[in-house]
Amino acid sequence: MNNVEILAQIQRDWQKTRPDIDPWSMITVLAIRRTALEEEKVTEKLFSKYDLNAATFGLLATLRCSAPPEGMTLTQIAQFVLVTPASITNRVDRLEERGLVKRQAVVGDRRRWLVQLTTTGQELVDEIIPKYLENERQLLSVLDDKEQQQLYFLLLKLLSSLTDCNSD
Repeated sequence: MNNVEILAQIQRDWQKTRPDIDPWSMITVLAIRRTALEEEKVTEKLFSKYDLNAATFGLLATLRCSAPPEGMTLTQIAQFVLVTPASITNRVDRLEERGLVKRQAVVGDRRRWLVQLTTTGQELVDEIIPKYLENERQLLSVLDDKEQQQLYFLLLKLLSSLTDCNSD
């Protein structure tokens, strides 16, 4: 069975098992999760060709497009790639070993570091990004431009709501 058939089966099973409940919200969230997992598989296949994963590429891409010339702190990077500063440290260590990023101490604060892309790191991101964007275009190609925009705004609305709930 494919994912669409599985979701339909889950919905039928709940309707049969518990006809007194409406499983629509659960099925919708499952569809979101399964979509994300399928997208992740495609993306990880691309990144693995470069000995990266989505998290390490996200870090490199953040440094490429969002970092000021002096670099970003681990905390700043963590905000962009949605992981803890502790796990960023690990990733930065591995990327530094590969010569893709470098660290510099923050002037006046020896406990903080700024992370920058090296020339090699920038070249790698610039090589991967067109392929990554093509993967994403392919993923969304089943939707026309208007549907893609609607999906984006609906996901932003949902994300904003979830963010508000989790900040309480």
